[in-house]
Amino acid sequence: MSDRAPALEIRDYALSYRGPTTAIRILDDLSLTIHRGEVVGLVGESGSAKSSLANAVIRDLPGRIAHEAGQIRLLSRGGDSARRGPRLDPAPPRRTAVP
Repeated sequence: MSDRAPALEIRDYALSYRGPTTAIRILDDLSLTIHRGEVVGLVGESGSAKSSLANAVIRDLPGRIAHEAGQIRLLSRGGDSARRGPRLDPAPPRRTAVP
């Protein structure tokens, strides 16, 4: 573990795909910490929610993907200044009406 502040911290994160009649959990209880200066590759099969996770980090969940649980903390480029410091809010749920 590094002594540096995390650039990205994800804790107990969960996403679901909302279908016409049911929801399917596509990420469940994901935790990840990436420190400044680290290089990380995210590898998985097609359809394993890699892009959905990236969209959750930038707070842009598409269509029927919904935040269910957990938090994402993304450190701004400004470091630890009060105005531009870390965001510790959970990614806002983005729920869409299912026809």
